[in-house]
Amino acid sequence: MPAVPAATRRLWTDPKILAGFVLSGLLTWLALRGTDLGEIGAALGRVEMPALLWSIALTYLVLWLRSVRWRLLLGGVGPVSLRNVFEASLLGYMINYILPIRVGELVRAYLVGTYGGFSRSAALATVMVERVIDVLSILVIFACISPFMALPEGHGQLVEILQGGAFLLSLVGIGALLMILVFRRHTELLTNLLVRWFGGIAPGIARQAWRISAFTQGLRWGRGFGALLWLGCLTLLIWVLTVAQILVLAQGMGLELPWIAGWLVLVALAVGVSLPSAPGMVGTFHYAALVVLLIYAVPRPEALSYAIMLHAVSVVPVVALGLLFVWLGGMSLRKLLAMEQSE
Repeated sequence: MPAVPAATRRLWTDPKILAGFVLSGLLTWLALRGTDLGEIGAALGRVEMPALLWSIALTYLVLWLRSVRWRLLLGGVGPVSLRNVFEASLLGYMINYILPIRVGELVRAYLVGTYGGFSRSAALATVMVERVIDVLSILVIFACISPFMALPEGHGQLVEILQGGAFLLSLVGIGALLMILVFRRHTELLTNLLVRWFGGIAPGIARQAWRISAFTQGLRWGRGFGALLWLGCLTLLIWVLTVAQILVLAQGMGLELPWIAGWLVLVALAVGVSLPSAPGMVGTFHYAALVVLLIYAVPRPEALSYAIMLHAVSVVPVVALGLLFVWLGGMSLRKLLAMEQSE
């Protein structure tokens, strides 16, 4: 009998996964409560095809730009083609969307390491840097738009929720940033400590000390001002195009939202999708977008239909293209999941 990947075994044993299903179910119920499904269907049917196609195109463009940025971060690890980085990103995001276990980051780190011929640990370090950049940039965006958020009276609670979520994200981001700095500056010290502490009692752990050096290699992607500027420009462009997608789709569904609403939806989604959830961020994604639109006096059926459509254009194109790549490459989801255990 073939071995079952560790990722599959965790489906029914990881408390975070079970909590994700519970939270997704609760938020889905809250979103649907008191809403006529017929009205939601009618609103979905009114979406304009050009807006839908533009939204899908923006999904792929943002994914491509994320691949360009990741390739920049991989510069300190080794050369790898943009096509291979894009394929690894696509398959990693697909895994994260279709399974409640977010091992897509491990899968794409393994894939890009295989393509480039370098360590998965080093590639995984660049994924961590990428996530820190996203978290910190979202916090900067929230700080920048806060003075312009003239919300109707009685909706100050949303700001408090977002501020709470931003605070938690900031703790994660700052903690990860500190970890990156420690690893970059004290690689040899950490390696020696691991060998010294576990050499006698757990030789297996001590033999893994080399991973610290490999991981640190992925943190040395560049120090020049030019690299930082290019990284910042790519990150800003990713978020600008994401907000453009949010507003284009809203207009295509007959919703007139101010520009600030697009950025507020972006921040709310960043907080929402960081929570544990069922596959595809069901519930957490929808409720985050729904709450923001309700603030701007969008009727609940239209707001929920918009959240459903925004989720669809963000997830379905990635999953569809990812499955096509899996088929063309002669791979399988089982093989991809098995990669998380490999080095």
